[in-house]
Amino acid sequence: MTQPAADKVRFEFVTQCPRNDGCGVFVLQMLTGKPYDQIASMIDWGVQTNHYTTWKELRDVLSALGWRTGGAGTMFAG
Repeated sequence: MTQPAADKVRFEFVTQCPRNDGCGVFVLQMLTGKPYDQIASMIDWGVQTNHYTTWKELRDVLSALGWRTGGAGTMFAG
């Protein structure tokens, strides 16, 4: 898949609800267009009540959805 020019990339606006989930799941929701609950269900938070995400957890979700991710914050669609 060819990556579009930076000036042609548009993301759907997603309002973050007042929750203790941090912003990682909302970012993935905007990037992938997937529902919040689908993305959140792909992260194993165990018994944590505050659902903060690490870059590794976000990369794992993106990989499971077919995105290629690089090292320090690099990601590619397709």
